[in-house]
Amino acid sequence: MNALLERLSYISIPLLVAFLISSSPAFPEDPEDELPPVVDTIEKLYRDYKEIDEKMRELRQDLEGQTPSSLLTPLTITIKKDRGFTLISVELAMDDRYLLSHLYSTTENMAMEQGGRHLLYNGALEKGIHRISVTYSYRVSHDPKEHSTGWTIELQDEPFILEIFFKKADKDSIKVVPARVYLVDEKGHQDKQ
Repeated sequence: MNALLERLSYISIPLLVAFLISSSPAFPEDPEDELPPVVDTIEKLYRDYKEIDEKMRELRQDLEGQTPSSLLTPLTITIKKDRGFTLISVELAMDDRYLLSHLYSTTENMAMEQGGRHLLYNGALEKGIHRISVTYSYRVSHDPKEHSTGWTIELQDEPFILEIFFKKADKDSIKVVPARVYLVDEKGHQDKQ
């Protein structure tokens, strides 16, 4: 008898749960809990979109009224070289701070001797006066040599291109010439080379 009661309790509990679930309504009776019709949702989204679109239009008009003023100037530095020597390395410093360096391969030396250029630096710096320093090593015969030179430049609104040309000066030395660069002397006068 106890076994029969136990079996009935296992059967009756799931039936009781099923009955309770089926007796409660699937959708609430309260009209406030109903989802809004699709038309109302579309109209609300359209109003929100229209408001956002008007704010975006106002922002665009505000931006168009302003003149852009960048604090940075694009700066490109390239390297060219003459025949008759091997360029070993170039180290670049800006305002007495190390910026970068490059070791030149035989292939790069041959390419530059045939008119090619090496892009040493391509970036942007703050407008104003800057000091560019170049430390370079080269070999004319067997002994490598190292020298340094530099220029003062003034960066303004337009992009600035500095081409550094290494050419043979005499039997044992080379000369470094900046090309297409606006140099600023100590008095603030500009000279175009």
